[in-house]
Amino acid sequence: MGRRRRPYSPAPAAPLEDDDLLGEILLRLPPRPSSLPRASLVCKRWRRLVSDRGFLARFRARHRREPPLLGIFTGGFEWLGFTPLLDPPDRVPAERLSLRQSRDERWIFCGCRHGLALLFNVDRLHAVVCDPLTGRRRQVPFPPGFDDDQENIIGSAGMLCAARGEGHVHGDCHSSPFKLVLVRTNTARTRVFARLYDSQSGEWGNLISEPITVILPITLQRSSVLVGSALHWSIDATSILSFDLETQRLALIREPADARSCGHRMAA
Repeated sequence: MGRRRRPYSPAPAAPLEDDDLLGEILLRLPPRPSSLPRASLVCKRWRRLVSDRGFLARFRARHRREPPLLGIFTGGFEWLGFTPLLDPPDRVPAERLSLRQSRDERWIFCGCRHGLALLFNVDRLHAVVCDPLTGRRRQVPFPPGFDDDQENIIGSAGMLCAARGEGHVHGDCHSSPFKLVLVRTNTARTRVFARLYDSQSGEWGNLISEPITVILPITLQRSSVLVGSALHWSIDATSILSFDLETQRLALIREPADARSCGHRMAA
């Protein structure tokens, strides 16, 4: 009897010839601005893989906890300047993200979060939520109680992406809804007021007021810090103002009386 022939099985493809395996390899590139553009220059096949929307979503989701710090924004009354911090080839040109405004308007830069920048037009009394990467801007007029020109009427502000749910990656918020919070005190600094804006409805919520006594004014120069569902502002060495976006409650967090008087620090 002749030998039985074994069924023919093709040789496995080399790892770099298998799109699934190659995609897994490319997912592990460092999350640097130059990583995917340089990979796309290898060949048309690599370019097709790294430009696929599904791959890009997986890449951002994989590296969402280790995004590089591209640079910092510094604001003047007529401009929002960007200072890059990375070395070439990852260095983003300053002019790519800097924003120029009209010379007859004054602007205040309030901070960045989830890929969006928040600015105030102090002459026309409205907030601007801006995506520096696309240049898209959305103007939000100040609500009643915050729309006069009294000195320091707007104490501080905070903004964040409102998109939630599994699979959402903050930083992909270019078309996602956002929430904006304005905070101020009365002249005597005995009460604090807040209002919450939801971009989905395009409406401001009710005016929220709480009795509160602070020594120093709440200023726009103090950026907010997001912890869970609450925004926090450092007021002085012993006090933090908190606004919970889910319960819409204001609270003043005081340093314990028996704590060492060394102050606190908040990292944005």
